[in-house]
Amino acid sequence: MASKWGPLLSRRLVVLRIAVLGTLVLAAPGSAALACGPASAGWYSAAQAASGKTVFDTHCAACHLASLAGGAGPPLTGPQFVAWLQFTKITGADLFGFISSQMPYDAPGSLTKSDYEEAFAYILQVNHYPAGSASLDENSVTCVQMLPYPKQG
Repeated sequence: MASKWGPLLSRRLVVLRIAVLGTLVLAAPGSAALACGPASAGWYSAAQAASGKTVFDTHCAACHLASLAGGAGPPLTGPQFVAWLQFTKITGADLFGFISSQMPYDAPGSLTKSDYEEAFAYILQVNHYPAGSASLDENSVTCVQMLPYPKQG
């Protein structure tokens, strides 16, 4: 008996949690699966985040401030950012997609793919998401989970 959900699932991103391994596997129909490690393994490299600080300072700080506390643009760290994450339940891929298509405000989508990846890595670093050994890219960003928000201090 065919499931009434079959067509919906075939068009959506399929997410499987493998509890025994603590690994998340993501796959779109017709693509290879991407194995995502636990958040503690990191989603970006420290070197990538360091490069991202330069990108952020050059293209983002005018609106979001160098501290990411928000100015003309919303905060990208701190209690208001956490509240926004909890309210929207936005994924890392969704947030990255918004940033890479809508920012900077005065020239949306004008940075290089690498610039967006580096800036997003920097935002993750400032928010205490752990760094790992691999750099964030357009594929691995699907692994980034914004919640639960990392404990600070």
